[in-house]
Parts: sequence; structure tokens; C-alpha cells
Amino acid sequence: MASRIQLRRDTANNWSNNNPTLQQGEPGFETDTGYFKIGDGSTAWNDLAYIGAGTKPNDSIAIGNNAGNNSQSCQAVAIGYYAGYDSQSGGSVAVGEYSGEYYQGYHSVAVGSCAGNCNQSYVATAVGRAAGYYSQAVGATAVGHLAGYCCQGYHSTAVGRKAGRYSQGSYSVAIGAEAGQYYQANYSIAIGGGAGYEYQGANSIAIGQGAGGIYGCQIPCNVGPIRLSQVGLILESIDSACIG
Repeated sequence: MASRIQLRRDTANNWSNNNPTLQQGEPGFETDTGYFKIGDGSTAWNDLAYIGAGTKPNDSIAIGNNAGNNSQSCQAVAIGYYAGYDSQSGGSVAVGEYSGEYYQGYHSVAVGSCAGNCNQSYVATAVGRAAGYYSQAVGATAVGHLAGYCCQGYHSTAVGRKAGRYSQGSYSVAIGAEAGQYYQANYSIAIGGGAGYEYQGANSIAIGQGAGGIYGCQIPCNVGPIRLSQVGLILESIDSACIG
């Protein structure tokens, strides 16, 4: 009489909800995804890596321990330790340890250790260690170590180490190391190292090393068009300006 061997099996959702601990060398098979894990006798199911993880049936890619582990959506890419770990949305890309770890939005990009770590929004981009780390808003761009680190506003841009680091306002621009680092207001521009460093006011412009400084460009001065021939820049309809 022939013998039949069957693996321990269940749906991916049931495995995740029950979260059992498999014995050392015991395989567990997901009937709806075709993926499986092998136990080590001590690690619960949700913390075990898939065996031979790569392209999944929904055309997503997960490479690395716990990459894309929970609810990775179609055509998403997660590469690195815990990259895209939980609820990575469709078309998003997370490359680097802990990048896009929790709730990465549709078509967003996180590249670098801890980039876009939590709540990175739709079509946002974070490149650099801990860039766009927490609650990066829709369409925001952060490039550089700790750029746009926390609560970067809608369609804002932060380029440079610690640029737009905390609560950068919507549609604002910070370019340069520590430019617009703290609480840069909406529609403001800071260009240069430390420009608009802290509490830069709305609709204001700070250009140059340390321009604007702390509490810089806060009081409206109703300047007219300013032409900076040396940099070929025309500034119009702004509330305040700090240059140099």
C-alpha cells in the first residue's frame, strides 16, 4: 500500500492570524500563494522568512528576511531586511533594511536604510538613510540623510542632509544641508546650508548660507520683483525675502 505525505498547510491569512511556531525543520505551506516556510523550533510564523522568496504570483518581488512579509500588493518590490514588511502597496519600491517597512503607499519609492519607514504616502520619494522616515505626504521628495524625516508636507522637496527634517510645509522647497530643517512653512523656499533653518515663514525665500536663520523671514515685507543677475533668478509676489 502506497504512502502519502502531505505538508502542513493553510491559507496565508490563516497562517498569519494563528501565528504558530513550527518545529525545527517542519515545513508550512500557503495554499493560496504557493509559498512556504520552514520552522526552527522557536520563531513564530510571522517572523519566519519565506523559503526561496522572489517573484510572487501577484508579480511582486520580495528578497531578504521578512521583506514584503505581510500583505504585499501587486507589482511591489521589497529588497532588504524587513523592507516593505507590512502592507506595502501596489507599484511601490523599497530597497534597504527597514525601508518602506509599514504602510508604504502606492507607487512610492524608498531607497536607503529606514527610508520611508512608516506611512510613506502615494507617489512620495525618499532616498537616503531615514529620508522621509515618518508620514511623508503625497508627492513629497526627500533626498539625503534624514531629509524630510518627519511629517514632510504635500508635494514638498527636501534635498540635502537634514533638509526639511521636521514638519516641512506643503509645496515648500529646502535645498542644502539643514536647509529648512525645522518647521518650514507652506510655499517657502530655502536654498543653501542652514538657510531658513528654523520657523521659516510662509511664502518666504531664504537664499545663502544661514540666510533666514532662526525665526528668519517671518515678517512680511511686501517686496516687489527681485532680480539676482548673478544666479539668474527672478523672485516675484513673495511676502518676505532673506538673501545672503
